[in-house]
Amino acid sequence: VSTQSTWEINAVPPMPKGQLGSIQLNFVYDAGAQRLVCTIISARDLPACDLNGLSDPFCVLELRRFADGEKRGTMKSGVKFNTLNPTFNFDVEFELVDLGDPGEWRLHLEVWDYDRFLKNDFIGCTSFSLAELMTPVPPNGWFLLSNATDGRILNLPALQFVNTTDATVSLHEKWPPSAHV
Repeated sequence: VSTQSTWEINAVPPMPKGQLGSIQLNFVYDAGAQRLVCTIISARDLPACDLNGLSDPFCVLELRRFADGEKRGTMKSGVKFNTLNPTFNFDVEFELVDLGDPGEWRLHLEVWDYDRFLKNDFIGCTSFSLAELMTPVPPNGWFLLSNATDGRILNLPALQFVNTTDATVSLHEKWPPSAHV
């Protein structure tokens, strides 16, 4: 009888110092209705932006054509106060009619720290090609947040732990790298 078992943690490992955290997203594309639904599920290990050692995160999601800067459908989640690991469960629906080439558009997500009396603090962002999301199996899961420059052009899947009872620990990617261009 083998005592070896394998389990996955539905979370990301703690971020090294200087990292911006990660965000859990789910995408559903309905080709018949030309509609994309993005669910911002939660975030993990966000940096502390407030004096109390926590943040008040919220998300901004928009469809952008980077060639000319056109934007469609900017949506903002509610603020989650005093947390570095917020749960959003926020659904955003985009109508994708009359966009032209989906390869020219990106779905851009930014995470901000709300400040009541000062300017909001940028935490991080990620971006997906609309063509990448308009597939039968879009890239769902955890994604690392990047700085403002890098996050506008790429998305990085977060790694997950895989553990066995014989104390071997390895990391693996949740999705094939070819799905993240």
